[in-house]
Amino acid sequence: MLERKSTTKRAPLTRSYGEAEFWFSTIKVVTIIGLLILSLILMCGGGPTHDAIGFRYWRNPGAFKEIGIGNESGEPGVIPGNWGKFLAFWNVFVQAAFSFIGTVSMSVAVWMVLATAWLVQWRLLLTLAGDHWYHSR
Repeated sequence: MLERKSTTKRAPLTRSYGEAEFWFSTIKVVTIIGLLILSLILMCGGGPTHDAIGFRYWRNPGAFKEIGIGNESGEPGVIPGNWGKFLAFWNVFVQAAFSFIGTVSMSVAVWMVLATAWLVQWRLLLTLAGDHWYHSR
């Protein structure tokens, strides 16, 4: 009959790996929350110049401004009214969407997946090698 190997020798390696992962994840979460709070403070005027960056254009020109375009004679023009305001909003919306989901973001996402797979591969290799070394003593 096969005898089952005791898993108590693996406990120190597993425990230390889990402890390290816990603390690194905690540091990551605290850093992200701290940066979010810092950005809110700076946007509301808590920086050294006390300029409320997030509200700089709150009243002038306001939330919506007509879009400016070139007309037939080559001079800059403005599309007036609600249609111009809608086109201005749509223009900014499209630019923001492409900044988040553009080709650069996609290439970074692919690179991060590949880098993570490589890192996980080395983590597994080092964990198994350490486990083998620990049991061979």
